[in-house]
Amino acid sequence: MKRSRNPLSPAAARGTRNTNPPARGRRRLKLLMAITGGCLGFLSYPAINWTPLAALAYVPYFWLLNHCDGIKETVKYTWLYSFVMALGGFFWIAYTVVEFGGLPWWLAVPIVLLYAAVGASNLAVTGGLVAWLRRLLSMKWQVLWVPAVFVIVERYFPKLFDWYVGNAIYQVISLIQIADLGGPFLLTMQILWVNYAIFALLEPVLRRRLPHGSPALFDNAERIITAGVGLAMLLFSFGYGHFRLQQVEAEMQRATHKNIGVVQGNLGNYERLQAQYGNSATIYKFFEVHRDLTLELLQQRREKLDLVLWPEGGYPYPFPEFHPTHQELADLAEKAGAPIVTGGYVRERKPVYKIYNSMSLTAPGKFEPAALYKKHILLAFGEYMPFSDWFPALKDLIPAVSTFGAGPGPEIMVYGDFRIAPLICYEALSPHYMRVYDQKNANLILNVTNDSWYSRYQEPEQHLALSQLRCVEARMAQVRSTNTGISAVILPTGEITNRTAFDEAASFAAQVPLLEMPPTIYARFGDWWVGLQALLLAGMIATRWWQRKK
Repeated sequence: MKRSRNPLSPAAARGTRNTNPPARGRRRLKLLMAITGGCLGFLSYPAINWTPLAALAYVPYFWLLNHCDGIKETVKYTWLYSFVMALGGFFWIAYTVVEFGGLPWWLAVPIVLLYAAVGASNLAVTGGLVAWLRRLLSMKWQVLWVPAVFVIVERYFPKLFDWYVGNAIYQVISLIQIADLGGPFLLTMQILWVNYAIFALLEPVLRRRLPHGSPALFDNAERIITAGVGLAMLLFSFGYGHFRLQQVEAEMQRATHKNIGVVQGNLGNYERLQAQYGNSATIYKFFEVHRDLTLELLQQRREKLDLVLWPEGGYPYPFPEFHPTHQELADLAEKAGAPIVTGGYVRERKPVYKIYNSMSLTAPGKFEPAALYKKHILLAFGEYMPFSDWFPALKDLIPAVSTFGAGPGPEIMVYGDFRIAPLICYEALSPHYMRVYDQKNANLILNVTNDSWYSRYQEPEQHLALSQLRCVEARMAQVRSTNTGISAVILPTGEITNRTAFDEAASFAAQVPLLEMPPTIYARFGDWWVGLQALLLAGMIATRWWQRKK
């Protein structure tokens, strides 16, 4: 006998009130599923890195989509899921509010709760859309359309900074290679389909645990096909990953390699605040610490350095204004026999006063920088205060928030064999920004960062993990210098090497390949996978609407 499907809820499908099991028991079960799923989500994510849990983290989410009644209840429980996941994954924001914003802990706690309420709310938006669309599509063959809604919302829903479900498997190198096909959204789909396969297989067991039972969500054919979709995706990803890794590693062996030095100054927040408010001795200390670490690296090196990288804010004196320390930097580059790329500042006084977070490339012996890059993607509440142009008084709420100008966008820094894609701090989280560099035939990513304002427990590892996919998407090595760690080299395969410890001064040199591969499919066609899911969803909606009209 063919089971009935209902677009609203299993209870409505039976034409009865939702009283079997009792409503109170069902509410408790939904609450348990939302909290359990949220916990699995943040436990599988960087930096806790219990990666195998990513295969189960969305099983409770799909269960909620099938057992919540109506849009309002679906949004409520999927929002709770997102709240728990965001709170567990980003609780370090409270530390940042105290360290960077100078606010007391009693105010930092509600701020981080507010972020948790909205930081992953794309899951609640997805839940609401699924509850609305199931009126038309029902939940039959949900594996085909529910993940499509999920990745479309993940692509377009605004966030404070870019993070994706697919980042959870960053340590499984063979499974992230498909990012050069479809970016982070294809990785998200991979995780969702694997979760759907497990959900379909576990659903009979979960149903037996319910008091008085519950109607089946999958018939045998749909259960087998749903499990097959997840298994096929996993096999394809493993197969493609094995093939692509061999191909990229062969290209790396043939590529020109450059010996790049990385300096991690480990200057804490107190020194940064002193420098920000004009303590001249502290300002010079920024240069002095990085200079001395560079000199130590030169003494220890076995091979000539081809480039030296300092972290964000590592050089405190703005270009293009004159300052005698510019000559000291040029002399240091001459002694190294290599250009020095520094995180620093650009100050413009005409036609209007602006200061930019920037990167500069100083050639050996050259007073003027050979290349400058101005950061384009500014971090809200760190580098600018949202809406302060309309309400200037907002700037006084948190004086530590900067008023940086936004640069013109992706600009390659060219020097010798280097065609550098400069990325400052959270710019490395944006796959769309990096795509432009790949299209411009860059051959090396340089990322300068300052994570000293954040807790050591999660954010440094998260920042590193979220930056990693840019190397796979573009098949380009990334050299990363971070003020307090984690500095590293990320290979075009996504493998992370030369990691430094957090909160320690450090320096190292590494041989880095300059790959000359053509732009990847993702670089050329962007979010085609999301567009394909949108077409699939639109086709299913149109087909069902046409059937109903007939």
